[in-house]
Parts: sequence; C-alpha cells; structure tokens
Amino acid sequence: MDQTHEKEMERVPECTGEESSSPHQHDHSSTAHRLDTGDTTGPRLLITLAINLLIPAAQVVGGIYGNSMALISDAVHNFSDFTALLIAYFAFRIGKKGASPQNTFGYKRAEILGAAINVALLVVAAAFISYEAFERFRHPQPVIGKIVIYLAAVGILGNGLSA
Repeated sequence: MDQTHEKEMERVPECTGEESSSPHQHDHSSTAHRLDTGDTTGPRLLITLAINLLIPAAQVVGGIYGNSMALISDAVHNFSDFTALLIAYFAFRIGKKGASPQNTFGYKRAEILGAAINVALLVVAAAFISYEAFERFRHPQPVIGKIVIYLAAVGILGNGLSA
C-alpha cells in the first residue's frame, strides 16, 4: 500500500465514529462503495407474478388429472398469492404517484386498499378450500400420489424462487 493511501486511511474514522490508525479501516460512506441498484420492485414483482401464475395452473391440471383435492386447494392458495402480488403491484404503481391538489398525501393509501382486498380474497379462498375438503370427507376418491408429490415439489421450488 502506498504512503499516501496509508495517511488517508489514518484520517478516516471507523464506522462507529472513532478514529482509527489501522490501514485496514475505510470509509463506508465513500461513493466508491455505493451501488446504485435502482428501484427493482416493479420488475421483481412481475417475475414473481409469472411464477405464481404458472404454479397454480400446473397444480389445477395435475389436481384434476390426479383427483387430488390437496393439489387443487394448494392451487387456490397459490392463485391467491398471485392475486395478492398482482394487487400489490398495482397498489405499488399507484402509490408512487405524487401528491395532487385533490390528494395532498399522494396515493399511498392504495396499498392499504390493496391489503384489504387481499384479505377478502384469502377469506373466499379459505371458504372454498373448506367446502371442498368437507365434500371429500363425505365422498372420498382415490388419488394418484406421484402427481401430487411431483407438483408439490414444483410448488415448493416456485415459492422458493418467489421469495
């Protein structure tokens, strides 16, 4: 390390605000260490939306073919994730709008409205799953287990990617 850099390092305080004479300390507020990642919320949400639409589509087809209420109910659950993300995406986009003479605080409340809609959708999904499960208890049917296992694994992988 050259002497100029060593002297500069001696003058740079540590992150705690204390002075340090160690040449291994550096200024974390330096522009050289900043990453401009930009706002990637929109594109990430769109990718997650695509994943969360493919999962329930595959699970519905597999659930019908394999006669599995578990797959169909998981598809309903995953589709509710999709709709929740879709609503969150639109609420995020609307919430980015600035203040106006009519809406002096902007549109941030769109996110609250989106959350309320998501809750309503989850209640409907839970009611549907409960009804279908009750019907399956009344009229049991054989299930093709391999399809359930494979599509459950797809669901786990897809949800992991979404997270």
